[in-house]
Amino acid sequence: MYRLVNSSVGLVFRMIRENEQRAEMLGYNVTVYKMIAFIASGAFAGVAGALAVYVNGFVDASRFSLIVAGDAIIFTMLGGRATLIGGVIGAVLIEGTSNYVSQLTDAYPLIVGLLLLVTVVVEPDGLIGLWKRLTDRLTSDVTEKTAEPPPSEVTTDE
Repeated sequence: MYRLVNSSVGLVFRMIRENEQRAEMLGYNVTVYKMIAFIASGAFAGVAGALAVYVNGFVDASRFSLIVAGDAIIFTMLGGRATLIGGVIGAVLIEGTSNYVSQLTDAYPLIVGLLLLVTVVVEPDGLIGLWKRLTDRLTSDVTEKTAEPPPSEVTTDE
């Protein structure tokens, strides 16, 4: 997936996501690239399903519900969209929170929902977006403090 995203095809995918009309005007067949994205996502989902069968030994019908499909969107929103690691971070955080809080109270869906709501309101780009913003701010503060001031003009009385 990393190689696909960082290839020239992945660059076109990002271009289509940002501005579909511009990609079409540059001569890319947007329909073909959308079909490639659809096929690639189906292939990755198939691999994930095969791995789930391998790990669990079986697949039950509950894996085909809309709630399970919505989980992937929730994980991505919390972790960070347009990143490969964002969904993983969101899944670990949501599942970890659910498992921990469910031992303390039966209202764990409310707490997990509040976590998601706060994340979406405070940081729409998810935790990865927050991380990028904090590191950018820290690096800009460090470069401002370490930058040498411009040399003052030296005047001579002649």
